[in-house]
This record gives sequence, structure tokens and C-alpha cells, in this order.
Amino acid sequence: MESLSALRFDSPVQVTSRVPLEDVEIQHLAFGHGPHFCRRAPVARLEGEIAIGELARRFPEMRPERAPRPPGRAGFELRGLKSLPVNPG
Repeated sequence: MESLSALRFDSPVQVTSRVPLEDVEIQHLAFGHGPHFCRRAPVARLEGEIAIGELARRFPEMRPERAPRPPGRAGFELRGLKSLPVNPG
């Protein structure tokens, strides 16, 4: 089975800001970086690999339903999907 990989598209925490003191090159920050690196990132990656891999194995034809954007939870500070409708194929 091929390896599946997915990172956050939209961070759940929205009410923070940082201003760099000098120009920096930004790589992906799905699990933070440096002192802000998520200590549970390896566990989260493993959980995601197992869960998504098992879904792909059990439902190989599963696809997201065609929709403009999946419904989200109301709120400004913390965001996330309310649901992610799928078509089992």
C-alpha cells in the first residue's frame, strides 16, 4: 500500500500572530517549529497514518462528496470541520 500523507490546510487556532524581526523562509508549520513544535506530533502522525490507511483499505473507492466547502464549526478562535461528507463508492 502506498504511503498516505496529509497536513492541516487551515489551522484550528486563529487568534495568534507573530511578526518576524527579519526576513525568513517559511516551510510547512502543521506541527509548529522550534520551541513551538508539538511534542505529540509523532503520535498524531502515527494515528493519522493508521486511521487514514485503514479507511483507505476498507473503503478503497471512498471519495469526498462534491461540495463547495465542507461545513465548519461556528467560531472565530477555534475552527474545524463540523463534518466531512463522503461517498463510500
